Amino acid sequence: MDDRTVLGRVLLLLSAVSDGDDPVSLAELTRRTGLPKATARRIAEDLAVRGALTRSPDGYAVGSAIYTLSSRLTERRDVRVSATPRLAELQRRTNAPYVWMVDTSDPLQVSLIGALYARGLESAAGTWPRQVCDPAILTTALGRVLLAFRPETAEALLARGVPRITAATVTQPRLLHEQLDRAAQDGYALEHEQVRLGWSCLALPVRTQGDGGAVLGLVTPSHSLKARAMLEVLRDVADDNSWRLAHQPERRAHSLESARFRPGVSGADAVRSGQATTPSR
Repeated sequence: MDDRTVLGRVLLLLSAVSDGDDPVSLAELTRRTGLPKATARRIAEDLAVRGALTRSPDGYAVGSAIYTLSSRLTERRDVRVSATPRLAELQRRTNAPYVWMVDTSDPLQVSLIGALYARGLESAAGTWPRQVCDPAILTTALGRVLLAFRPETAEALLARGVPRITAATVTQPRLLHEQLDRAAQDGYALEHEQVRLGWSCLALPVRTQGDGGAVLGLVTPSHSLKARAMLEVLRDVADDNSWRLAHQPERRAHSLESARFRPGVSGADAVRSGQATTPSR
């Protein structure tokens, strides 16, 4: 049914094309949607230019952009389903009151996949999604893991200035460069009371199937932080096959020349093999 809105007509046309496997002619598309022929042609051509449809002599068919979107949504759903038991395991083995996993595949924002937190810590979860364009993200372990291989974004945020959130927040560009460098070399990031006094955070990158990425982390009171042991548990959970991890591709080094993962070695694998520096506390 044509509701005469642009979005409604786009969805109507996509639905008509996806009804079967064979290409749909313009005449048939007009019949199925009830749209004027010129309108159906204009929308179909616009969608074809953007990859949502393909055009052939036989008509229009669903394009690669739709299949890619569907694949990503399915992947994220699968990761969300597997996240809850893995997060529960992480919380049980570390006694961390707040554990989380986020989707980092979007270059503009970070979205929450799943989180578990103790009663009374609801505010610690903050708001999601979080914008990568906010310089405050560099104060977090998540931000350092994420931006260690996004040099252009990191430099732009540093140029704008990182806000001081607590007395322990690092705001000097030289020290922040060093922290990004270490996150890239070690394959994890440790943040100590820079976001919230009395609390520390560990974060570790993981890789999901396809082109998706994620970061797994925990937040714990600083006095109960056992970084070495907790990092080992993070590694074990990240390496669990239920995440359906793919091979870690070679990553490009950023402007900090030594700040890079070794090709084919995940952060978790680097910790296990001794190629990364584990925290002493």
